[in-house]
Amino acid sequence: MDQDYSKRFYEKVAPVYDWVFGKTMDEGRREAARRVRPGERVLEVGVGTGLGLRHYPSGCEVLGIDICPRMIRKARWRALVSGNGSRILLRCMDATALELPDESFDVVVAPYVITTVGDPARLCREMRRVCRPGGRVVVVSNTREHGAWGALKCRLSPVMERVGFCTDLDVPSVLEEAGLWIEEARRVNLGVHKLFVARKPHLTTA
Repeated sequence: MDQDYSKRFYEKVAPVYDWVFGKTMDEGRREAARRVRPGERVLEVGVGTGLGLRHYPSGCEVLGIDICPRMIRKARWRALVSGNGSRILLRCMDATALELPDESFDVVVAPYVITTVGDPARLCREMRRVCRPGGRVVVVSNTREHGAWGALKCRLSPVMERVGFCTDLDVPSVLEEAGLWIEEARRVNLGVHKLFVARKPHLTTA
């Protein structure tokens, strides 16, 4: 996936992003937020226009980041008009080079972003780095699959890259190679996407 192309694409579609990717993918955002407990420190990677912010439990401290300035501007407006009792901060930042300290979040949530970056392995390592030992990384994404559905995703991936994401990335393998232990995997959005909950082990070698 060409990250520069992806950034330019999402900058262009920011004004209509909510219409295209809003309700159709909201189940995944809701399910990801349900893996967050009140009072936790949350990093949302690829916050986009802030569509998932209202789903977090009240009392959380949420930092949302996105590489696209136009997305962040819309997210700031949404955080103002639909706050849910959480403290929300928003910053423009490259998810593959997080300007954040080690082990500073209880949960890292990454909805629909891992297949849009140029280096998914580096993104997963960064998410693990900023997550506290024993914390969780929650990912919602397209992923490589088997059978006829998997073959179709593989065939469609070059086309989907033109609209900002790929469909054949082996997400579980990338998470595990980053040193995260997958504890839950389930389908969302009528089976189109999967939600993964991975834990950062207490004892690490990195």
